[in-house]
Amino acid sequence: MQTFCPFTYAALRALALCNCAEAANPAVVPPFNWARWQTAEKHQDEGEFRQSIAAQLNWQADDLILEIGFGAGDTLGWLLAQTPRGHVIGVERSTQLVTQAARRHQFSIKAGRLELDQAEPEALPYEFARFSKVLVATDYATWQTAEYCLNEVQRVLQTGGRLAIGIPLKTRRRREGGFTFEEAQEVAGLVRWVGFQEVELKHGEGWACVTATR
Repeated sequence: MQTFCPFTYAALRALALCNCAEAANPAVVPPFNWARWQTAEKHQDEGEFRQSIAAQLNWQADDLILEIGFGAGDTLGWLLAQTPRGHVIGVERSTQLVTQAARRHQFSIKAGRLELDQAEPEALPYEFARFSKVLVATDYATWQTAEYCLNEVQRVLQTGGRLAIGIPLKTRRRREGGFTFEEAQEVAGLVRWVGFQEVELKHGEGWACVTATR
């Protein structure tokens, strides 16, 4: 006896009700791809997490922003929308991700509002005090030498510039790769120790965010 997952069965019922030919031949209906669904769900969760972290900074229309570890570029468009007279620069380790994001945001790059670079967070290729805001939405969890990276952030931030660091918290859905709230507090302590001012730890469902001033 052939069985179908509930989603496939529901699709067949819908096809039957609308007299579609596919309903007569279930073989033409592809099985539900759980791996693809889980990948899409994970991507959506990360996009929502990134935007939750980005929203913690008080964006100005003319900000000059650096996003460290932009991934597939989900947050870049949101940042460009928040700063219509500003400029956004993204840095990422992976050449593949830089190429992917550049293709996705090619019009903003051609318009001169967006720049993407491949580099390590321990050695940012930018001059002293260039940026008014630095966003580290998800990349902190991959930093092997967090102190060096934070020193680099300090170097490229303007005096009075703001930093936001996203910290994914452990949840039932995110058991691996997440931080405990106590570990998030330790991140805030490190940010304060390297010399940042006005350090705050904010948190919501599944996320924490350290904000600070240069």
